[in-house]
Amino acid sequence: MVIALTGSTELFEKKFPGLFIGKAVVDKDAKYVGVVKSLKFTFPEAKLSILIQGINSQGRNIELEVPIEKINAVGNIVKVSESFENIRSMNERDIILIRREIQNFLYKKKA
Repeated sequence: MVIALTGSTELFEKKFPGLFIGKAVVDKDAKYVGVVKSLKFTFPEAKLSILIQGINSQGRNIELEVPIEKINAVGNIVKVSESFENIRSMNERDIILIRREIQNFLYKKKA
């Protein structure tokens, strides 16, 4: 019997902000486009990507998926080699608000 596993799962870090999660993301045009929400692992292809929470041009939250190969650098921010046309350039206030949303959703203490 052969069992084929297909699908994807999101990965999270124990601490916030972590090595990826909670960091602001800058695109190739030097525009702040969002905050890393989680890492996504897709199998059986064994593809790793980051999920970014941003704001589209209509002001709504949007989730972007960027393959790990498109990451140029990780430090205080994550720099990617893609450009996002339909994403609003974010300011510091937007980034703080999205970080709080992610932190509250993923890391809130359960009673």
